[in-house]
Amino acid sequence: MGWLDRVAAKDYSIDDKLTIEAGTVVFINSIGMHHDPEYFPEPHKFDPDRFLPENRSKIEPYSYLPFGEGPRGCIGKRFAYMTIQFGLTSVLLNYKIKSCPNMPKPADIKMDNCGLLLLPGETLNVEFIPRK
Repeated sequence: MGWLDRVAAKDYSIDDKLTIEAGTVVFINSIGMHHDPEYFPEPHKFDPDRFLPENRSKIEPYSYLPFGEGPRGCIGKRFAYMTIQFGLTSVLLNYKIKSCPNMPKPADIKMDNCGLLLLPGETLNVEFIPRK
């Protein structure tokens, strides 16, 4: 999901000019935080090393929220991570993945701005070559 929504349980003062009143629905733009260079330097660069155990201290708490966090976090988080790892491992062990000619580079892909989920706004094609 691109956002999390919560209802304020009590009045919460942000600063002198802004107070969120109890009962107000608050939307948290998690996708915006994930792409904000203030939280993730070079956010559009594929850098899985930023999530290694030795680098986790560099991530601002609650700035990475793909499954929410705290008592209202997604109960399927661990299952989703495990499923993704097994699925990706199976694909990479059994196939070589090759980009197709005339396809846009990942940085040039326009995202779908009308959908509920973060998805590409155009068709993407890759070739799966069976490993021998």
